[in-house]
Amino acid sequence: MAKIFRNLKEIEIPKGAYINKTDGRVFIYTTPSASRRKSARKVIGRAASMKTMYPNESFKALFPHEWQTYYPEDDTPEFVVSCGLYALMLGAGYHSGLYQTLVTSYGAKIANHIMDFAMYSIKERSNVALSFESVMKAEMCFSRHIFSDDWWSHFFSSELTEQASYQFRKAWLHKCKKNGIDSVWLSLDGSNVDCASENVRLADKGKGKSGRTDSNLVGFLYAVDAQTGMPVTYFVNPGGVVDSKTITQAVEFISGEGISVKGFILDRGFCYLNVIELLDEKKYDYVMMLKSNTSGYTGMYSKYADTIRWNVDYLVSENSVFGISKEENVFANTPKTVALFLDGANGSERASTLIKKVYKAYRTALMKLNENKEIVIPNDVQQYLSVSNDGKPIILKDKWQSDVNEKGYYAIASSKPLSAEEIYNIYYLRDASEKQFMFLKTQLGFNALRVHSDEAAKNKLMIAFVAGVLRNEIQRACKAEDEPVNSMLSSMDRIQFYYASEHTYAVSRFPSMKQKDLLSHFNIEPADFLEFVKYYNARAFTAVYSETCAMPERKQAEPRRRGRPPKNNSDPIQKEPRKRGRKPGSKNKPKEEVTAPLPKRGRGRPRKTQQETEAVKRGPGRPKGSKNKPKVT
Repeated sequence: MAKIFRNLKEIEIPKGAYINKTDGRVFIYTTPSASRRKSARKVIGRAASMKTMYPNESFKALFPHEWQTYYPEDDTPEFVVSCGLYALMLGAGYHSGLYQTLVTSYGAKIANHIMDFAMYSIKERSNVALSFESVMKAEMCFSRHIFSDDWWSHFFSSELTEQASYQFRKAWLHKCKKNGIDSVWLSLDGSNVDCASENVRLADKGKGKSGRTDSNLVGFLYAVDAQTGMPVTYFVNPGGVVDSKTITQAVEFISGEGISVKGFILDRGFCYLNVIELLDEKKYDYVMMLKSNTSGYTGMYSKYADTIRWNVDYLVSENSVFGISKEENVFANTPKTVALFLDGANGSERASTLIKKVYKAYRTALMKLNENKEIVIPNDVQQYLSVSNDGKPIILKDKWQSDVNEKGYYAIASSKPLSAEEIYNIYYLRDASEKQFMFLKTQLGFNALRVHSDEAAKNKLMIAFVAGVLRNEIQRACKAEDEPVNSMLSSMDRIQFYYASEHTYAVSRFPSMKQKDLLSHFNIEPADFLEFVKYYNARAFTAVYSETCAMPERKQAEPRRRGRPPKNNSDPIQKEPRKRGRKPGSKNKPKEEVTAPLPKRGRGRPRKTQQETEAVKRGPGRPKGSKNKPKVT
């Protein structure tokens, strides 16, 4: 359920709304024409009494007029505004060249909106626009205004044109070329994101990341430079099935900007015969992870599994990875170089997990038997456990042992005759692409799109790509500083402005040492926040401001040249040039009459003078004074 505003005053339950007396939720039927049994429900709040309730975000979206009546907007500016995340995103955008590319392709105003939603996705790990207004109202954003979810829905579907997005992708490839990416091992990866809508023609039914088999899916492919992890371009694929023609499209699109493709690093999702035939036809080099049901994997496993098992003669990595490469048919009549690997550490852990799972289910079944209860075998262990005719649980040891032995093995096919170690080192570069999709799904919240048109789906995935580039830049900077990324992102909210006086904000908290070190990777210094607050004041309280968010200008001191510095002719007070000769002083004064010099002092103690010899010695007793005077009677 959406966020409930319990800190606001109670309001009357609107007409047509009902209370679920079991949990106190207030809901409405979204399809009044259908019967109540078939109509979907929408929760709009939590009941406080039988007549009043606390609203939630759904009520605010569905009943905007009532919301404005009960809770009129307050024009008082936010007392505290966080600015650290804005500075970090601006620095990452300028450092990578992404922000300048967005401004060139879309214009400054739309580029700021794109950066705002990317910043929101990174901050909240979500792409649900419903919470944007409440979350970002106390953040310094790239845009002047904070918009509602209705505005964002319109923005995704209407404001971003397909032509502008195409220009952005070409301009970004050109920028990658300027940044030194000349040739790449291209790591293609796909993600089937749930569309959560019935009106998107790009979507097709299939099994999504949520596990449902009837989800509406849209394919999204990343092209990532395997050496640096930098996202190079992206493609939106209709439906959840990987289209082999996308590979040709990727090569042509990337090569058009002068970046040569050494080859492809592909995961199991591309392991189809038509994909291999296409790659061979185009004469592309590749390494491809094989599915466990292919001939290439089963043949290599049956022949060489026992040979390489923890055998140091076949060690290919210090991380306990063993491998061997031979020629094998990947599919029928498709001979390729296939390498079989055993990841010893990972395989041992997975085998241990499987053993615990089966043994736990077996013990649970025995407990049920002793209690004379029905034994129910979980679905994920039914291939290892069964129930005999007399009702006792039985472990299918052959299948169990076989799967335990197979944990940690995998096979990779190569278009060239390479050694197992060479194939492993190339495929290991794919880790960059895997991390990007992990960010996309877990750190940016793009496991579901929540859109209602093809244009909105494409544009939202474009913003996901922008957020991925920014997140990758921050990830690399945090790795250099040996700091956790999410912790550093959260700490950026501690850098703040406060409302000092009428129409003026001031910096209240400057960056800490860790934040300063992170920002320095993007050429941001603590003194720059004084410039940020000037820009924020100009944008918030005046009509004269620039839509383009610029990095603070910093005057660089010119290096001092060798020799005496030149005279400053603009200085009105200058010293007169020094004349030749000795300066006036004591040595230039006229000589005085010289008196006879005093005799030098001889050796020993000086003799006493006559005055000293005639001095009367002090006698005994108190010297004369006031205490010797006679007492007055």
